[in-house]
Amino acid sequence: MTWGVSWRTPFLNPYKGKLRKFYGNYWEKKDGEDVFGKTLVVTKISTSAGLVGLSYWLIMQSYKNKLTGPVEVLMRTASTTATFAGLGAIFGLTTQLLAQKRGDDEFNYAMGGCAAGTFIGVRMHSYSLAAQSCIYLGAAGFLYKVSKIENWRPQFTALNGPPMGVPENWPSEKPYDQEFYDTYYDDLWFDKSKYVFPEDKEKS
Repeated sequence: MTWGVSWRTPFLNPYKGKLRKFYGNYWEKKDGEDVFGKTLVVTKISTSAGLVGLSYWLIMQSYKNKLTGPVEVLMRTASTTATFAGLGAIFGLTTQLLAQKRGDDEFNYAMGGCAAGTFIGVRMHSYSLAAQSCIYLGAAGFLYKVSKIENWRPQFTALNGPPMGVPENWPSEKPYDQEFYDTYYDDLWFDKSKYVFPEDKEKS
């Protein structure tokens, strides 16, 4: 199912085309069924994120003329790639192994995020950073898994309609149910003829 313009745009949807073939489909299998495959997907994504951040850093350092030479660039690239690859691998292994042992739930992702955050502290030789990263990444992992379990939806009002919590009779007079909700968010161009708006009812 798709939601609005942003989800239908290949540039904004990384799970389409060649990018999807490269990264793989993380949610194709349940957690715990393919430990290596899911860990590999997360590792690819985290490494890519690290390389994007590294590119920005290199551009800024070049602009400020603070780079000492190609050796520094190579060392920084290797260090950043290894760190972010390690983050993804630790998170993926932790979540998937825990899913095998204790079942699939959101606390696996909280513990996976905490493990990855602890790795950041170890990498930077900082107890306080390890504790903070554990809390922040653990909370982020927990919320991400909850969003998948409860099927949270992107809410860009200007692109794909009203936010959650609107009155039940908007934009339809019929009961506000899941079928209507899914249909509404599947319309790229909203077809007003399908629904009865309150303002139209007053005019008639």
